[in-house]
Amino acid sequence: MVDPTPPRYDEAVFGDGSMAQILAYRKKQKLPEGIDGYEFILNPSNEIINYFHLMKGVDLNDEGYVIKWYPSTQVVLPEARFPTRRWIMLCDFKGNQTTLSLKHAFDSERIVDLQRENKILRASKAKAYEQMNEIASQMSIAMKKYTELVSIARKAGGRILTEEDQEEEERRRENE
Repeated sequence: MVDPTPPRYDEAVFGDGSMAQILAYRKKQKLPEGIDGYEFILNPSNEIINYFHLMKGVDLNDEGYVIKWYPSTQVVLPEARFPTRRWIMLCDFKGNQTTLSLKHAFDSERIVDLQRENKILRASKAKAYEQMNEIASQMSIAMKKYTELVSIARKAGGRILTEEDQEEEERRRENE
């Protein structure tokens, strides 16, 4: 088994598979939009320099470094278990979408849709419980009124004995 020499700096692994060394980073809000993100000082690989046609003095400073900002939605923070960490950038070096960032966007959009749907369903459930309680209350009131009407009808003469009344009458006769 080969034990590779661990890197001295954190690394950025981009959604297109390219990599760059991270010399420094800080959390920074992009103004005036107010979008949270991270600003990195990167030492891009030759692969990135060639692919994006980066030139010293224009895109890169004299030492070959570049300062880049990426929104926090495009940055996956690494766990701090190792002395150096590999940051995953869902976008490419220039911040363009990649298949990874598109999948993440699709999944994020799906999660947001499901959360909205869940909120609507919870509200519907609460409304259904409210309506059910209202119906139960109305039925209780209706049953009381019905009982009162039956009682009034019995008192009004021509009383018709119910089964309960008949059973009660029979018990009274047996006790006598």
